[in-house]
Amino acid sequence: MQEVDSVRRSRKLEWFAVIFALLLLSSIAIVFYLYSRNRIAEIEFQLSVYKELARNKVHYRDILERISSLEDLLEGNEPLDAASLSRIENRVALSENRLRNLLNQLNGRMNDLETLVWTRDRSKYDLASEYAELGELSDKSGYHSEATGFYRESLQYEQTEEALMSYARSMYMASSDVRDDSDILKALDAILVRSPYNQEALQLRGRLYLEQGHKDLALESYEVLAALAPESFQIQRDTARLALSEGRFDKALVCYERALSLEYEESSLHYELGEVWKLLGEVDKAESSWRRALEIDPSFTAPALSLAEVLVAKGRYEEAEEFVNFYIQIRGDDYKGHLLLGDIHHQNEQFLEAELSWKKAQNVLVLNSEVDISLWVDASLRIARLFKERGEAGRALEYSLAALAYEERAELLDIAIWSSEKLGDEDALSTYRRRREKLSLGS
Repeated sequence: MQEVDSVRRSRKLEWFAVIFALLLLSSIAIVFYLYSRNRIAEIEFQLSVYKELARNKVHYRDILERISSLEDLLEGNEPLDAASLSRIENRVALSENRLRNLLNQLNGRMNDLETLVWTRDRSKYDLASEYAELGELSDKSGYHSEATGFYRESLQYEQTEEALMSYARSMYMASSDVRDDSDILKALDAILVRSPYNQEALQLRGRLYLEQGHKDLALESYEVLAALAPESFQIQRDTARLALSEGRFDKALVCYERALSLEYEESSLHYELGEVWKLLGEVDKAESSWRRALEIDPSFTAPALSLAEVLVAKGRYEEAEEFVNFYIQIRGDDYKGHLLLGDIHHQNEQFLEAELSWKKAQNVLVLNSEVDISLWVDASLRIARLFKERGEAGRALEYSLAALAYEERAELLDIAIWSSEKLGDEDALSTYRRRREKLSLGS
C-alpha cells in the first residue's frame, strides 16, 4: 500500500510539473508576442513620423525660394533706389524669421513624437490626436493643404466631430489642386448626422452650396441657422437675402424683421425689406421702408430709384423726378436712371427731354452682351413709340429699324408697318407684314 501511495504522489508531482512548465511557456510566449507586436507598432509609427518630417519640410521651400529670389535682386547688376532696397531687405528678414519660427515649431513637435515612439506604454498617446495636432500647427502657419493631409490621417484612427470639422475647414481653405468640395460636403454631412444643429458645419455647407450655385440647398442650411441663432444679425440678413433671391418672400420678411430688431439703423435692411414688400404687393409699406432707408443714409441711391419707380406708378411725377435726379446726380451715367427720367418727361409731355434722356440711357450701354442689347432695344422702342404718337413716321421708322437690326420684336414691326404705310412705301410695307406674320406663327 505504501508503494502504491508513493507512486500516486510521484505521478501527481509529475503532472504538476508538466502543467507548471506549460503555463510558464505559455506566459513567455504571450509576453513575447505582446512585446513583438508593441515593438513593431512603435517602429511603424516612428517611420511615419520621419516621413511626415521630410514631407513637411518640402512645404517650406517656397519661403526659401522667395528669399533666394530677393537676394538675387540684391546681388543683381541693376541699380535699386534706397526705398526699393529697404523693402527687399525687410522682406528677406521677415521671410527668414517666419521660416525659422515655423521650422522650430515643427521640429519641436517632431521631437515630442520621437520621444513618444520610444515610450513602452503606448496608452500614453494616440495617433489620432497626434496627427490632429500636426494639422492644427499647419493651419496656424497658413499651410491649409498640408493641414488637410494631417487631418485625413487623424480621421483614419478616429472620426470625431472636431476632427471632421477641422478637416472640412482646412480643405475649404486649401489650394485648388487639393480642395475637393464633395469631400468637404461628406465630412459636413457626417457631422450633421451626429449633431444636426452644429452651426459651423451648417454655415460652411450653406456657403459651399452658394458657391456652387445651389441656392435652394444653401437655403436649407441657412433656415436652420436662422432658427438656431435669432441673435445673429449676419445670419438673419444672409438668410433673408437668400430667401428673397429664391422667391421665398414670407421667409425673407421674417428674417429681415429679425435682423432689423437687432440693427434698426442699418439702411440696406430697410431698402431690402422694401423690395420684399413691393414683391408682396404692399406698395405703401415698401415706400415707407425706402423712405426710412434714405433717412438713415441720405446718400443711398438704391432706395431713391425704387421710390421714383413707385411714385411714377402712382402718378406723382414731380416728386418722382426729384428722386430720380438725385439718383442720377450721385450715380452719374446710369441706364436705369436716364430711362426712368425719360419716362417721367414723357408723362409730363416733355417730348424733347424724354428723347434726350432715353438716348443718354442708350449711350451708357456697351452692347457687348445680350442683356445690354436688349436694354438698348427697350430704349429705342420708347423713342420709336414717341415719334409714332407724334405722327412722325420717318423718325419712328428710323428708330424701329435700328432696334430691329438687333431683335425681332412684334411692337417694333408694328411701328415699322405703320410708318411704311404712312410714308406710302408699299414694298417695305409688304416686307414688314411678312416678317410680322412669320413672328406670330413662330410664337
